[in-house]
Amino acid sequence: MLSLRQEGFEEISEELIRSSTGFGGGIGHSFEICGALCAGVMAVGARYGRKSKDDDRKPAYSRSAELVEAFKERYGTLTCKELVKGFPEFMSPERRAYCAKIVAFMAEEAAKRL
Repeated sequence: MLSLRQEGFEEISEELIRSSTGFGGGIGHSFEICGALCAGVMAVGARYGRKSKDDDRKPAYSRSAELVEAFKERYGTLTCKELVKGFPEFMSPERRAYCAKIVAFMAEEAAKRL
């Protein structure tokens, strides 16, 4: 989220950046869905999400689905547990570098859709 904001996507407010803090480690270190993917979907929603119950969801849904597909195509899974299973130490510099690449990929993919 922060990298998208730094690239000029003003829909990414400071509140949105703060609200994504818990995404690390597959959402609060639960090792479930990748937080980078969740952040990408939030970024799409910040720009294309509905403002009232009568607004069309399709712009946000279709772009979010594209993000999911791009992620699955690249990594073969959506779960943190599967993504990091090759790293015996979660806090290792190698795992952190790997996840930084995932975050960069997701920011790039989200930016294409914003």
